[in-house]
Amino acid sequence: MRTARTANSSMVMASPAVNRAVRTGTYFACLAALLACGGEPAAHGNDPGVVEGRVIAVPAVTSELVQRIREITTFDLERFKTAQREKQPQQRHEFKVIFDFNPENKVNHGDRNSYGSCRDLARVIQELRNEGVKTTAFVHSRVSGHTVLPVLACQWIVMSENGELGPVVTSEAPALEEDEKLAYLKFSSHRPSPVLVRKLFEKNLVVVKSLKGGYVEAGDRNADPDPKAILFKGDNTAIYSFKLASQVGLCEQDPRRTREDLARLYDLPRSALQEHPLLSNTIKAGHVTLQGAVTAGMKDDLARRIKDAAGDGVNLLFLELRCGGGDTAEALSVANYLRTLNKERLDSPMMTVAYVTRDARDLALYLALGCDLFVMHPEARLGDLHEVLTGKSPDQIQAAARDLEQLARDCSYPPRLVRAMIDPGIKNLFKVTSARGTREWDILTGQEVDQDRQLEHPRWVIAGEIPESATGHCLSLNAARARELGLAHGEAEDLDALYRSYGLTRNKVREYGDDWINDLKKFLCNPWTSFFLVMIGITCLILELKMPGVSLPGVIAAVCFVLFFWSHSSLAGQITWLAILLFILGLILLAIEIFVLPGFGVCGVSGLILTFGSLGLVAYGQWPRSRLEWIGFGQAVAPFGLSLMGAIILAMILVRYLPSIPFVNRLLLQPGGEAGVQGEELSAVVNPELANLLGAIGVSATPLRPAGKVQFGEQFVDVVAEGSYVPPGTRVQVIEIEGNRVVVKEV
Repeated sequence: MRTARTANSSMVMASPAVNRAVRTGTYFACLAALLACGGEPAAHGNDPGVVEGRVIAVPAVTSELVQRIREITTFDLERFKTAQREKQPQQRHEFKVIFDFNPENKVNHGDRNSYGSCRDLARVIQELRNEGVKTTAFVHSRVSGHTVLPVLACQWIVMSENGELGPVVTSEAPALEEDEKLAYLKFSSHRPSPVLVRKLFEKNLVVVKSLKGGYVEAGDRNADPDPKAILFKGDNTAIYSFKLASQVGLCEQDPRRTREDLARLYDLPRSALQEHPLLSNTIKAGHVTLQGAVTAGMKDDLARRIKDAAGDGVNLLFLELRCGGGDTAEALSVANYLRTLNKERLDSPMMTVAYVTRDARDLALYLALGCDLFVMHPEARLGDLHEVLTGKSPDQIQAAARDLEQLARDCSYPPRLVRAMIDPGIKNLFKVTSARGTREWDILTGQEVDQDRQLEHPRWVIAGEIPESATGHCLSLNAARARELGLAHGEAEDLDALYRSYGLTRNKVREYGDDWINDLKKFLCNPWTSFFLVMIGITCLILELKMPGVSLPGVIAAVCFVLFFWSHSSLAGQITWLAILLFILGLILLAIEIFVLPGFGVCGVSGLILTFGSLGLVAYGQWPRSRLEWIGFGQAVAPFGLSLMGAIILAMILVRYLPSIPFVNRLLLQPGGEAGVQGEELSAVVNPELANLLGAIGVSATPLRPAGKVQFGEQFVDVVAEGSYVPPGTRVQVIEIEGNRVVVKEV
């Protein structure tokens, strides 16, 4: 069963050190107060002290990595000692460092050339131990070669079921030099059986169990070996799996799957998991405000701003959360983006700190969990996502709850506590502590507590009930309770107080606000702007169909619809592509109705439904499922009906008066081979053969839409109908001739 992450220094109630540090602005004191971990839960009846620490990733060991680790641990230790002087002197203080030798579960092999760097890292670890720091090596994949040396230098070794340690050399690799062998024995001298270490690099060594306890070399008569209890024969160097290493006492007995599990075992705060902590002289800070609904557009905007900040060298980014509402899937996407931000930016990592304001609600929880740390305003609240789930089916709610629970687990927060914020079925939560006397704790449901009690050796002891979870509603926590239960890392009255905790002032934090793209999107997404965009687009579309050969209305219509769909695409996410396809299909059906199957039948009705449905789909943001969602969808579509009515009226006015407006009519291409002149100039170039047709009656030889051919006796003439459509075989009369343009009407 996974354990919950630890709380910070004020697990039960706010520490005076926090308030004092925020008031004074002391960097080391406030940073320690915000990020430090507190004592053991009250169920044990006493406070064993304050524990702080750091989890450090150790990939391939290089001289640069060793120097970085030295800087990190020196900074952390100085901060710890500074904060320690402000705490009660009678308290016990511990600082622990966990070295993760398999980041992302990758094999870590130190080749022959890495010996110097591995020896230097082992020396750093030994110096930490001499300072009283508790050091632990975490091995959850294979660690071999000279990387084994700093592992052995740690005080404890913790392995997962898949962990392997060794060998240092193989049959193909050369044997160690004498000084190298001495280094291995020196840095592992605190281990009870040196022969287990020697077997990592001595192939011919035979290791047996001693009758006095422990393991010895087979030929060592002074150690009283048991020749029948052979552990290793002299045929190869040793590889220690978890089972074997725990059997011989080389590692701890309980396996741990992730470094988060190990940090929780040692009661380290989540801030200790930062692989790239900031040093006081390296902070370059930025600030971003996130407000409004959590949508795909927010992720795009955030990614663009983070890219700008990274280009400026920012390594500490404050995210001010004033957001709420939106879509749970998009919120999860933004949170995962923040959570994995540094995976591809190892050379220039950026630490993210969320500030949850009083304006933040529901889906802001996702973003807070995705950041490295988050601090809350004293009056802020987290949780209670029932509003964004209104109208969703039970299956959808459970799917969203599972996703949020997995996010909490991935980010080392109490998964059941977080799930209770979205799933009202999770209630009667209890805070429990380890029955084995360790600092481990968790948050369980009442059912899980009952199941644990039925075991022969229960694992947990109830430390207290969480009363907020007994209401039958989605869980909601204020800042103090969120901090006590292992969520928030501290409180801050405002941004200035948060900045002071990192030794910063507001003028040292660069603002990354809206750019021109954001401003344009906001303007285009305004309801009135959208209304006029659609109305103008439909109007110009009607004009283009009404006056064939006129290109300007078609261009304007295309621009209006492109701007409409682009501006709303950031709000509706992937649903926009569906809407675009439906819009295009609707236009195609309308074109078929006008040019191929005249009248107003299935194609026309279907085209109108698809066209307006696509517009509503973009404006609403999702496909409606429930009755309430269909009502909301109808409300989103209704303004476009008004746009259609306005477009029809505007198109009629333009068709009637536009050709008569001086200069404006010259902006339009004249259809049907018009010479491009007006009035008397047109009359001067009338074809004499056409002039005789004025008033003549003929029969349409082709459909007139409105252009087509009409037969006058034996003569076929290109004409333009006065109406929008005239079927073939209809009697028509010539009512106007302008240049080569013949206008007819149905008689």
